[in-house]
Amino acid sequence: MLILYDHREEASGVPGLLALAGVEVESASLPIGDYIVSDRLAVERKSAADFTASIKDGRLFEQAERLKREFTSAVLILEGRPRLPEKSVNGALASLLRHGIAVLRVKDENESADWLQIFVKQENKPDRPRARGQRKDPLDPERTALLALATIPGLSLIKSERLLKHFGTLYNVAEAAPEQLRNVEGIGKKTAQLIHDCFYYDHNDSPIP
Repeated sequence: MLILYDHREEASGVPGLLALAGVEVESASLPIGDYIVSDRLAVERKSAADFTASIKDGRLFEQAERLKREFTSAVLILEGRPRLPEKSVNGALASLLRHGIAVLRVKDENESADWLQIFVKQENKPDRPRARGQRKDPLDPERTALLALATIPGLSLIKSERLLKHFGTLYNVAEAAPEQLRNVEGIGKKTAQLIHDCFYYDHNDSPIP
């Protein structure tokens, strides 16, 4: 049973609690979500302070849209009590529910870890329906290549998959010229140039033309 988690979650203590409970965890730089439980389920964990900040800057609903776009099922775990009027909190949660995001309110990181354990056990049941066309192991080479591309600003998992389908391999994507990258649906001029520059950036010098 494996949970892939975003490296920024280390400070929360949740990955450590999962490991102590016997769940296999793996750190990664995730472009979306805080925990990938399976090929179909992702979880976003929000502390009370982060939840408040994400409502104010609009990030909460943007993240929710991306989660639902990339995963069959998505859950938001709200940890603690935000310093907002309860009506505002409930309104935001209701909006998430209306957009298909399941919501859980928990007391602390221990309860967050408990729920993640339940999710991973449920997702690993032999009779669980698997998403068609997706592999079970979130660390297989295809998934890893998708995640690597999706860390580039402007690239979602869907656009990353289009790039890999078009060029065949991550190596071919890296070798492609910006004008070739623009032949892929959803890849504009700025994104194409950024992809090219990311692969040809020399940390000890400057981007290679």
